Amino acid sequence: MRGATGFLVLALAAFAFSTSAAAVLYKWVDKDGRVHFSDKPPVGFKGEVTAIQPDAVPDPQVRPPVAPPKARLEEDDKPKADDPASKRRQLREQLALRLAQARAKLEAARKALDDGTDAADGERQFVRQNFPRDARRPDRTPPPRANCQGAVGSDGKAIWNCPRQIPMESYFERRQGLEEAVKKAEEEVAEAERAYRRGVD
Repeated sequence: MRGATGFLVLALAAFAFSTSAAAVLYKWVDKDGRVHFSDKPPVGFKGEVTAIQPDAVPDPQVRPPVAPPKARLEEDDKPKADDPASKRRQLREQLALRLAQARAKLEAARKALDDGTDAADGERQFVRQNFPRDARRPDRTPPPRANCQGAVGSDGKAIWNCPRQIPMESYFERRQGLEEAVKKAEEEVAEAERAYRRGVD
């Protein structure tokens, strides 16, 4: 009898849990001590009836959100920070940038040297050059330059006095600095090229 009662209990429990979450199961014990289960309360029973609220059963159709396969794939394909290939690629990019900057610096230094050929206003000074003239007929000796003026030298002879602009020492110092800048930039380009070849080989 107990076996039949146990089977009935399991069957009723399975039935109760298979129904919707709103279904209620009723339990009572009759005068002979037998336990009963039903989805409806007993009619005319005077004893204690227990209403059992079944736990809510999750909807099998509702599933937790899953990341799209494409998003997961992109995350998996993303190179790790310590990946050797990623480190090598980053090193090549840094070396290429360094080489490009060195070449740009060399080009600018060469342009500054080419543009600085002429002396600036503050780098020129005037000097006077004296040229002899024909003592008998000074007017027959043409002046070397248009800005020359006739004069008499300290020895009493006729001369042409010609002013001329020449570079000052500051001009030659500046030119030397520009040439040294070009040389230094050429050395930096050579070193950057060697480092780039070592980094990509």
